[in-house]
Amino acid sequence: MKTLFWIYRSRVDKLGQSPIMLRLIIANEIKNISTGVKINAQAWDAPKQRIKGSDHHAAKLNQELISIENQLLDSYYSLLKQMDQVKVRFVIDRFQSATSKPTAKTIPTLLQMYDLHNEEMAQLVGKVYTNATLIKYQMSKDIMKQFIVDTQGKQDVELHDVTVSFVKKHDLYLRTVRNNVTNSVTKRLQHLKKVVRYAKQLGFSDSNPFEFVKLSFEASSRTFLDNAELELIKSFQPTKIVHQEVKDVFLFQCYTGIAHCDLMLLTKENIQTDNSGKKWLVFKRKKTKSEVQVPLLPIALSILSKYENIISGLLLPVQCNQAMNRRLKELMAEIGIDKNISTHVGRHSFASSVTLANGIPLEIVSKLLGHSNTIITQVYAKVLPKAVGDAMSNLEKFL
Repeated sequence: MKTLFWIYRSRVDKLGQSPIMLRLIIANEIKNISTGVKINAQAWDAPKQRIKGSDHHAAKLNQELISIENQLLDSYYSLLKQMDQVKVRFVIDRFQSATSKPTAKTIPTLLQMYDLHNEEMAQLVGKVYTNATLIKYQMSKDIMKQFIVDTQGKQDVELHDVTVSFVKKHDLYLRTVRNNVTNSVTKRLQHLKKVVRYAKQLGFSDSNPFEFVKLSFEASSRTFLDNAELELIKSFQPTKIVHQEVKDVFLFQCYTGIAHCDLMLLTKENIQTDNSGKKWLVFKRKKTKSEVQVPLLPIALSILSKYENIISGLLLPVQCNQAMNRRLKELMAEIGIDKNISTHVGRHSFASSVTLANGIPLEIVSKLLGHSNTIITQVYAKVLPKAVGDAMSNLEKFL
């Protein structure tokens, strides 16, 4: 049996104190119980699993935690002599019957479970998750809170209230009250599903309503630029320097397929030359951590050469995503392209117009984009009518 003390930071009483919890782990079974000890969260030393300080009060509380842990271990080893497989609940029952100290489990509510999940995710930003992902989960929690207020007349609900009916009502709320499309609804429900699964992993819940709820995305039409539109952009000469920079950065995306978040991190070290003298863009995707290798086409090399001796460190003058999207809209209005263009359209255009339309197989396009499988690539890539016509013309030659 393994034990882990942790502080329930999102649950704070009127005195500003949070309860110290004890997690019990036996095989794949996990349960959390309250120790009955409360402290200010800043006084908790997570690595040592003890209360900071050497004063009498801290020492007394730490001794209390040690006593609880030892009693639980005694209960476990005592049960181990009586049975082959010891369950966590057996240990808790034996411990509670042997002490008069209240040790009932503290079960978090649904919104508190979102907080627990998001707090852990926040610690993993930059390692496993991006900050953008964390923001989306925080937004899902806010939407859930409003849903509970609007439909239940409460500030929160218990985990056992998250039933199939609850999920379906939330689905309906997202579609009707918030006017979300199917894919947005599915993404919010995926977040709820992950929080529910997290609660089950921590031993706070035994149910999973998503066993009976199927989530699916609808195929959506993605905006991209065709070759004629790409030529229009290439030939256009902006009068403002900022628009010229945005044009160059966007075209670089169109001819490399690189995402904006990855582009912001590129340096000269990401340009490598093979034995034949060809230059490649080599980097790890921020989103998936997978390595991507993209051969640099002449237009991409030409853009890089413009800024070679102007910018120190980074390859290109990349603005933040919001600023670049705003400038792109201004630029497209000047050029006369009536499409909703964002930085991600460059990635779509690379997949559809630059590669697939010119006969590059889907499997290779998938590798160039850094996707784990071609199913993901199919969302980005659109086979153009011209490509279909060319393929059929080639087929006619052999028939």
